[in-house]
Parts: sequence; structure tokens; C-alpha cells
Amino acid sequence: KEIPLLTPNVIAIHLSISEKAKNEAKILFESINTNIKERKKDAKDPEKRNEVLRERSKMMCDYLGKIETSIIFAVSAIETFSNMSIPDEYVYKLKSPQKTELYNKQQIERNITLKDKISKILVEVYSSKILAEQTFWNDLTELIKIRDSIVHQKNIDDTFYNEILYENRIFKRIDSSILMINFFQDAVLAQKEHNRS
Repeated sequence: KEIPLLTPNVIAIHLSISEKAKNEAKILFESINTNIKERKKDAKDPEKRNEVLRERSKMMCDYLGKIETSIIFAVSAIETFSNMSIPDEYVYKLKSPQKTELYNKQQIERNITLKDKISKILVEVYSSKILAEQTFWNDLTELIKIRDSIVHQKNIDDTFYNEILYENRIFKRIDSSILMINFFQDAVLAQKEHNRS
């Protein structure tokens, strides 16, 4: 059946999924910290220990599911934004002392790292300021690394059960995705002609 609707914006959908999951993860994060303080005595009681362990384990698994969802969709929004921002005719020149390599749009999408796409190519495409000098840059690069470790786990030590997901700073890192997109939007709006938009 045909359903009349406005064309969905994939970037906005990814950011929306990320934001909802992040907000749910924040609630769980606070609950976990409150639960640890409140149930400290119960954890010492042999009769209540299993109940406390099950309760905490469920909360932690729910939290991990939400925070991973938020991270993965935040970085997916960045990737989609990056790929859609590159004009079809754009050619990226990667220079080294021995040679200059040329990459067309399809080759950029497949062979250039996300970090290089946003810090070099998009800066050129949008005629923006240097992205690496922005206050959110470190959070953004860490967010991409965290997503990569979640998606490309190579051994048991690489799993998402690392400390970085349990730090309060993870929420700020997730927010860096929208800050990056806003950064490039502001660069476009600052120009007299909006042909790049």
C-alpha cells in the first residue's frame, strides 16, 4: 500500500534514536548508582544477595543496551551526514612525499576513515573552520573509537564491559555528534550563498 508522508531524513532518524536511547540510559545510570547505595546492606545479607545480584545485573544489561544503541546511532548519523555531504564530483587528494592519491566520492566512502572525512574533507566541502580545534573534538573522536570497539569486537577483553561506558562523560561524548552537525550547519549559514546546503 502507498502511504503519503514527508521523505524521512535518515540523519535525523539516527539522531532521534540515539537521543531517546541516551535519555533512557541516563535514567538507568542514575538508578544504578542509587540502587548501589540503597541496597549495600542487602548485598551482605545471604538471603537477599541473589535478589540484589539479579536486580543489578538486569539494570546493567538494560543500561548497556541503551548506551550502545545511543553510541552506534550517533556515529551512524555522523557517517551518513559525512557521506551525504560529499558532492558527487568531489575529488580528495591525499599527498605524501612520494605520490598523490586521488579518491572519488565512492572511494572516499569506502577507503577514508570517518575521522579524516569529517576533519579534512567536510572542512573543505563546507569551507568551515578547523574541526579539530573545536571544544567537542576530543569527545567526538573518542565516541567514534568507542563505537568501533563495540561493533568490531575482536576478543573478550574488547567487549563493551569496559569502564568508559560507565563514566558520566559518555553522555557528553554522545552529544558531540549533534554538535558536529551543528558546526557544519553554522558554517553553511555563515556563507552568503547557501548552495552547499
